[in-house]
Amino acid sequence: MTSPFASSNSIITMYLEPILHPHFNSYINVITLSSMPSGPLSDMVKVMNFPKLSPFQQVGRFASPFATSATCIHVLLRYPKNTANASIKYNDSLMTAEDIPSVFSYLTSNGYTIEQSLSQMMFDSPVDIGGISTQRLSGNKKMICMFKYEST
Repeated sequence: MTSPFASSNSIITMYLEPILHPHFNSYINVITLSSMPSGPLSDMVKVMNFPKLSPFQQVGRFASPFATSATCIHVLLRYPKNTANASIKYNDSLMTAEDIPSVFSYLTSNGYTIEQSLSQMMFDSPVDIGGISTQRLSGNKKMICMFKYEST
């Protein structure tokens, strides 16, 4: 039986999340998304696997057995994923905290709506929408915003 919520991903959550960069062997905070977005932004998102942040890190006991992978992350790239610079071997291919204003500008000028009321509600809520994931190997991610694509 398929959950009615499984395909309901019209609203995407954007996070700032720590990863262990496999080529530079250092920690970096990158912009990640809760799922693959619709619209032109999808050309800038790549599903990537990263190593655990710590050798002691384990997926939570309540993790879904249907999760794609404990290390799969939807990462926002600075360049379209079909260009040479989109490779993780380049240190400027992943979007970071410094890119948040540019990402917001891109979203608003390419048909996306930043859900300010939902984002603010989640910030004001006692429920932590970020934090450590029980579904996959993740660090202490922080929610940036929620957005959706307004198809024309």
